[in-house]
Amino acid sequence: MMRKKLLSACLALVLLAAALGCAGAEEADYTWELLPDGSAMLTGYRGEKTVLVIPDTLGGHPLKAIGPSAFGYSIYLTEVTIPEGVEEIREAAFSWCYGLEKVTLPASLRKIGESAFAWCGILPGIELPEGLEELGSYAFTACAAFERVSLPQSLRIIGENPFRECAALREIAVPAEHPVLLNLDGTLLCKTDGRLVTYLQTQTRTRYDVPAGIGRIGAAAFSSNAVLEEVTLPEGIVALGDEAFIWCAELRQCTLPGSLQALGNRTFYACHALESIRIPDGVTSIGSETFSWCGSLTEVTLPACLTEIGEYAFSVCNVTALELPDTLRTIGEGAFSSCRRLTELTIPEGVVSIGSYALGWCDTLAQVTLPASLEEIGEGLLDGTAAEVITAPGSAAEAYLAAPSATPEPGA
Repeated sequence: MMRKKLLSACLALVLLAAALGCAGAEEADYTWELLPDGSAMLTGYRGEKTVLVIPDTLGGHPLKAIGPSAFGYSIYLTEVTIPEGVEEIREAAFSWCYGLEKVTLPASLRKIGESAFAWCGILPGIELPEGLEELGSYAFTACAAFERVSLPQSLRIIGENPFRECAALREIAVPAEHPVLLNLDGTLLCKTDGRLVTYLQTQTRTRYDVPAGIGRIGAAAFSSNAVLEEVTLPEGIVALGDEAFIWCAELRQCTLPGSLQALGNRTFYACHALESIRIPDGVTSIGSETFSWCGSLTEVTLPACLTEIGEYAFSVCNVTALELPDTLRTIGEGAFSSCRRLTELTIPEGVVSIGSYALGWCDTLAQVTLPASLEEIGEGLLDGTAAEVITAPGSAAEAYLAAPSATPEPGA
């Protein structure tokens, strides 16, 4: 009897040791760090499992967060289960997991960070748990297999277009009477800040009138819509976010309201069909690459109180003439570069800085007037042009042109 008890005890110890050994071996695939409250944040994974159940403790500490880029580029991963107790998935945690097909999220989850699952191209969908409070910007960017997603009643904070480049997404379900969000005819709106968050790429209408009551078009809200030709923005909108209409290749016309005050970076980048734009007088600054690569853009009306034109703001456009306002003070690098139909340009008095290559490769530019007020002139201002340059005697512009390195080089 005693011998049987000893054998049983030995067997139990062997099994326990084996279990601990397996756990230790599995835990060795992870890197982690302690958070201030004594819980663990997983920071990296070195394994090659295709189906992964993440442990709920690391080093004896309860797992509370999946850290930034912890599983980024885990090319073997096809299925992952995140354990109960995890409250946060941080930025880019599972980004570029090309083969990921299934994700199980815990009920304890409260926050999904920026770009957390970006570029998981074959992930067909994800069930967001009730209890989730925050969904970060671009969280599911380019999850091209998404067709439907349901947002929980608990969600209170939503970043910039979490579903950017989700080319197959046809429905974003929002509970009735949601305190923060509203789905209006396939467009996701945030009621707390009056923001249009997402306009689905799968929308087939060619014309869209943004509803009244919207105060801002969010970053990348209309990104990559392939059929939209005309958009009218209502009075009350004060800002267009970065890349709001980027790569809307068929967009010919966008009517901007008089209430508009801010244009973000790359707002209309590569809107190849855009023909004309009138920027309201309330706008004082045009961001970087705002109209870059708008190859059909021939007519631009600038605001009367404009003070700054950002880097490459109008590069590779086909404007033939531009009237710059007297309020202008700064012109960024490459601002009008490769505007190959621009024939004449007068930089007004008051401009103090003009960036490198701002007028570079404007093949047809015949005459440029540079003001006496210019104090800073970037290198290669007129590279690739053969324009006649008019300057004030004794000005910084005259001195700049007299320097050998500033001699324009004709041709492209």
